[in-house]
Amino acid sequence: MLKNLNLDKLGMSASLICAIHCALAPLVLPIMALWGLGFIWGEAFEIGMLLFALAIGVFSLTKSYRNVHRKFYPIYFLVGGIGLIIISHTSLPHELEPIVLPLGALVIVFAHWLNYRLCKQCPVCEEKRSSEVTNKSAESTGSINNSPLQSSLSVSKSTLLIKNEESL
Repeated sequence: MLKNLNLDKLGMSASLICAIHCALAPLVLPIMALWGLGFIWGEAFEIGMLLFALAIGVFSLTKSYRNVHRKFYPIYFLVGGIGLIIISHTSLPHELEPIVLPLGALVIVFAHWLNYRLCKQCPVCEEKRSSEVTNKSAESTGSINNSPLQSSLSVSKSTLLIKNEESL
């Protein structure tokens, strides 16, 4: 299961949820507190989400950089997005936080999307992906690749076809 996990899609999803969280915080904080979910808007939760986004981003983007596309600019966007979030928490006026926080999260979404696109454009990865799809479709249809049973069945079919043609 972890082998099929796409970290860029996970990173985009987590960052988008973070952007929505940051944008809606001023509007729904009173309601959430009434429901007992006020901790979602606390500082510890936000730091945890930031560290989660940073861990996924650093792992995913550096792995893709090293193994796939060798382009550094998705990492620039990740650092820029994290930087915007940190700056909004530490040095900007409190009134700007609901604007700058979602913007930082959206920059992180863009970094993952850019990395995802670069990985999809890589010819080596495309070849690997197409071979994985072929193997998965063969497994799902129940065909057996390069097995003695398959080769003997192929020979038997061709032998039957030749014998049928001779009898006609």
